[in-house]
Parts: sequence; structure tokens; C-alpha cells
Amino acid sequence: MRLNQYIVKAIVKLSVFFIVCSESTVFGSNMLSIDLSHQQRLTKSLLQDTIKNSIEKNVHTNHALIDVSFSELGNDGSNDIISSLLSFGNERELPLTLDLTTRMNRITPKGASDVIEQILGSKEDKRNDEMLQDEKSGKEEKETANPSVTTLIRLLDLSWNDLHVGEKGSNLFLSNLRKLIANAAKCPTELVFKRCSLGPAVCRAIGKGLMDRFSEKSQPDSLENCPLSLYICGNAEIGDAGVAALAAAIRGTKDHERVIFSTLDLSACDIGDSGAEALALALESHPKSIRRLILSNNKISNTGASSIANSLIVTRSKIAYLELDNNPGIGNYGATALADAIGKGAIGFLSLRSCNVKADGAKAFGESIKSQALQKGSLTEVLDIDLSGNPLGVLQKKKKDSLKSKASATTASYMNFIGKQIKSGLKDVGLDNVLSTASVESDDEEDERLGDHNEESSDEPARCGAKALASAIVLDKEKK
Repeated sequence: MRLNQYIVKAIVKLSVFFIVCSESTVFGSNMLSIDLSHQQRLTKSLLQDTIKNSIEKNVHTNHALIDVSFSELGNDGSNDIISSLLSFGNERELPLTLDLTTRMNRITPKGASDVIEQILGSKEDKRNDEMLQDEKSGKEEKETANPSVTTLIRLLDLSWNDLHVGEKGSNLFLSNLRKLIANAAKCPTELVFKRCSLGPAVCRAIGKGLMDRFSEKSQPDSLENCPLSLYICGNAEIGDAGVAALAAAIRGTKDHERVIFSTLDLSACDIGDSGAEALALALESHPKSIRRLILSNNKISNTGASSIANSLIVTRSKIAYLELDNNPGIGNYGATALADAIGKGAIGFLSLRSCNVKADGAKAFGESIKSQALQKGSLTEVLDIDLSGNPLGVLQKKKKDSLKSKASATTASYMNFIGKQIKSGLKDVGLDNVLSTASVESDDEEDERLGDHNEESSDEPARCGAKALASAIVLDKEKK
């Protein structure tokens, strides 16, 4: 039994050794990556020691990427990890920036609220008060090596944790989330809450935090241009109501030239045209508020896509990145509006994959590219347009209906047979000369002889959607 325990301990230590050895520096020697995901067998204290030892060993590191996802930390484990990370600044000569990913760790709204309190420093302030009380009562206080050095969290990823509002601690979570968004000095510049069962209440809390954050004289001058990257995709409960709350918050900020969101990811949030139109109004009133907008895998149709495009055209502003993938309701009409926006320089990158754009829509993009090139004398800027996965199709030469042709042939054969039988019967009674100058034919044969004036002209050449796009760029208008 004792031998088995030694073997288990040896395996755990060996696994930690391999984890530490798997550290890698990225983007230069000052960034450290520590992957401790899927380590359910490691204890919380062992994870903490591994992270601490790794950072201490790399004394010149000023940016660490730490992933403890899928490790079943729970609320207490996650909070202890973050608490230990934030305390590293007092033991280092250099400030430390952290990207922390803690996906699927069974964190609840209460646990998320505690995490936010750790970042805001409210729990640390309580600890400091307790330490002061201990000092007054004669207890020794541990001195810190360098209290001026701080640790900041640049990215916080709590994806795949159930943060559904209504669970225990939800109200405190919403309150602390608002405080976090409002505090530009301590709020991570990237917040990721993918598939966390979030709804409109969370969007309202974020919106109120944004209005607090960008209110007059709310932040030091150095933090004025500190946009937020918010990834809340995969939360179907958000819907149009949640998007409307975020859009209202954007419109409620007083500086119309401010960048509020560096990236706003609302993909797979069950957003329809109402939500898209709310965002369009926000972009119209605050043209620079969103640099990158991601609305893929929603229920947006031509109406919503056109609203966004028109708002960009009206304000003569430019959005750097717009993604509308997998919205089947966007067809040629919406594509034409977006193409018009591109032609006026209002969209830098457009992704419209797997929608319902056909040859006419593709042609509109070709014309917009050529229009922009002609306006500037040459196309100096790089335009990225992704139309992959769309049924661009083929504009085929018009042909007669095959079903009608088959029906006409069948009818003609029957009528000829009947005509012969009639002629044979009349011949028997000596009246065969009655039909000597007449013929028995079907209505279809008569239509064919006289011509079908309702059929469209068949002179139009066949061309595919891709060719329609290319032709719009390279051919003169009169030649197309």
C-alpha cells in the first residue's frame, strides 16, 4: 500500500516536471506560456507552486500566458489561483502582465464575482486591513519585497462556465461586473465569456459599466483611449434585447469620437434584424465606437445587413472588420448594400461566408471594388472580402422547359394515332376525302408553330457568379 502511494507521488511529480519543461517563450524572450489545462489529477496547491516556480525561474518575464482550463478548480480553487498570481508583483523586481484562461472549471456566478473582487482589489484591501489590525495587537507583519510593483490581468477568459443569472450570487456578480467594466485601470482589456449562459441582464450590467467608465472625468487622461475587447459569443439568451442594451450604452456615452470596443464578438447570440438595427443606430451616432464587429451565426437578414451598411455610409466612417458569416437570410440585396459601403471605403474587411449571396451580389462587389479603385486612381489599400460558401451559382442560358417538350411530344403522338383511326373509319364509309386537306394537331404543336411569345430571350450568355464578380472589375460598363 505504501509502495503504491510512493508510485502515485512519483507520477504526479514527474507530470509536473514535464509541465514545467513545456514552458515556451513566445513573441520574444519576455513572454512566457504555461499550459496547465486538463490537469484534473493535480491539486490546487501543486498548480499554484508550478506557476509560481515557472515565473520565478524566468526573472525577465513581464508577460505570462497561463491556461488552467478543464482542471475542475471550482470557485475556491480559481480564486486561490488568481489570488496567488496577483501577489507575485510584491515578490518581483519587474511588473507582471497576465493572460489567464480558466475555461470549464465549474465556476458559478458567485465564483466569478469573487474573481472580479480579486482583480478590483477589494478582497486584498480587506486583507491589508486585517494585517494592520494584527500589527496593532502586537503580531508580526510580513514585509513585502517591493510593494510598488504590480500585477495586472490583461486577458480574463471564463468561457464554458455556467454563469446563468438566477443562480446563487448572480446579483453580486452583475454588480461587480459593472464595477470592473467601469474601472479602466484594473479591468482586463480582453474579457471572454463564451458559452456561459449569459443573457440580457449581463449586457445591461456591461452597458452601465461602460457609461460609468466613459463618463466625464471618470478616468485619468492616460486611460481615455483604452477600448475593451468583449467576446460573449455562443450565449443564445442574449438575443436582440441584450444587443439593444449594449447599443444604448454606446449611444449614451458623451464622446462621439471615442473607440469603445476594439472587438465586439456577438456571434451565435440569436440576434435578428432588430439587434442589427440597434447596432446600426449606435454606429450612426458614434461612428468610431467599434473597430471589429463579429455577428456570425445569427438570424440577420437583408434588412439588418443593409441597416449596418447604410449607417456606415451615412456617417462616412469606417469599420476595420465586419463579420456576418452564416446568416442565411443575407442575400443579394444585403450583399449589394454592403458592397456599396465597401465602394465608399466604409469597410476594411468583410467576411460574408455561407450566406445566400448569388451571382448578382458577387457582381455588386466587383463593381464596388472597381469604383473605389477609379475614385483613388489606383487601389492602394488592401480590401479583404470573403464570399466563400455562398451559392454564387451560374447564370445559365435560357432554355425551353423540358417537361413541356416531353408533354408536347406525347400529346402529338396520341393525336396522330387518333387522327389515323378517324381517317380509317371514314374511308370505310367512303368519306375519306373529307379530311384530305385537314390535319389533326395538338395545341402545343400550334403554339410551337406560332411561337411562344411569353418565353424570355435565349440570347443571354451563360456566366458564373465568380466570373460576374471578375467581369465587373475588369470590363467596361458598355461591354458587360
